[in-house]
Amino acid sequence: MQQYRTRPRIISDVLSNAHSSGKDGGANISGLMRSCNLSHSAAVRLLGELVGAGLLLESKGDGATRYTISERGSAFLERYSQLQDFVQAYGLRL
Repeated sequence: MQQYRTRPRIISDVLSNAHSSGKDGGANISGLMRSCNLSHSAAVRLLGELVGAGLLLESKGDGATRYTISERGSAFLERYSQLQDFVQAYGLRL
């Protein structure tokens, strides 16, 4: 049976990709869509929520919007990783 990604897993994927693209000035929406396997509408909706929650920073310039991870987003990734380790220690998956 195919396992679908949970919403926290998708958020983690987006934040991880924004983090790895931070050295290059941030990730654009197209790159995040490809790397996280999201449709355009899902990406726009999720990025808006993550920016609103303070997990991503949005910068506009040169006609493109770029996304970088915030300190709060980094803390989310760290805690999510800890939660995954905890759950896996009991032989379960998130």
